[in-house]
Amino acid sequence: IGDHFGQVIWADDIVITEPERYYYDNTGNKNDLNLYTKTEWALNDKIILFGDVQFRKINYTVDGIDNDLIPVSVDTSYTFINPKAGLTYRFDKNRQLFFSYAKGEREPVRSDFIDAIGSSVPKSETLHDFEAGFKSANSSMTLALDAYYMLYKNQLVVTGAVNDVGAPVRTNVDNSYRAGVEFSLAHQASEKFDYSLITSLSHNRIREFDERIIDYGSYETTINKFEDTPIAFSPSIVASSDLSYNLTKGFTATLQSKFVGRQYLDNTGNKDRSLDPYLVNDIVFRYKINPRIIDNIEFSLRLNNVLDQKYSANGYTYSYIFGSLITENFHYPQAGFNFLLGLDIKF
Repeated sequence: IGDHFGQVIWADDIVITEPERYYYDNTGNKNDLNLYTKTEWALNDKIILFGDVQFRKINYTVDGIDNDLIPVSVDTSYTFINPKAGLTYRFDKNRQLFFSYAKGEREPVRSDFIDAIGSSVPKSETLHDFEAGFKSANSSMTLALDAYYMLYKNQLVVTGAVNDVGAPVRTNVDNSYRAGVEFSLAHQASEKFDYSLITSLSHNRIREFDERIIDYGSYETTINKFEDTPIAFSPSIVASSDLSYNLTKGFTATLQSKFVGRQYLDNTGNKDRSLDPYLVNDIVFRYKINPRIIDNIEFSLRLNNVLDQKYSANGYTYSYIFGSLITENFHYPQAGFNFLLGLDIKF
């Protein structure tokens, strides 16, 4: 149960005689019934079947005046049945292969309804997820490789714009998909040295996307159509690694690196509305002691962005017509070199 209101706390050249006065007031009530069950069945010592199913019943209502002083009224219900099934094949105790299929449905959130007032009513999302993977593990190394294909109906994707409080505005797209592979490796090379690597390669596309641009002179909307365009904020490559070295007993140094590929601020695939790829490196020192009176004490020093990389990890874009087409890009710059001291005491 949520009450949403705005209180007048200050106004220039106006005496507020009613300090409790609300300039907007609306309610948002959500009832969510959730039932879930799962099972696992070993056919033999090599093949294991698994499955689960979730049932959800949702009722959502919004009523009142929004902070744009526009009446809002939502009264909608959803019934979702989300199943998942698959099998695991064990070659031996160290190696296994799995396949799975899952269907997921999800309702729009409150802001999707509010931001869509006066245009289209948001629809619930449907996802069909197909996955396959291989995992191998022993005492010193763990290796995993996963592939996935995620087919969406009415996926809610960000448009690149933000609303009046800075939250991303989303819209439904009829057909879209995400396909990719994920690779992870963790290796204890020696008593002193270990490393891990995680890499994700993906192809994220909207089959058809309509960009809507408002002309502030005529207040008409121009629609630009795009096909097979990348999904906003979905880099095609993300990779990270940890390299750790045990300098002395209880004292370790770790180099943490992260690479993120190009991210588009909207769904047009326009490079001029994108975030450049970036690589960030951190160094972490940890020193742990084990006094008798408590479990352990750990001192840490994090040297973040040690190469002082100038980069942006998020942003938004907005296009409109005012005589001519104007596109404004906004980037959130991230911190340069910085450090953090830490103390962790466990009892």
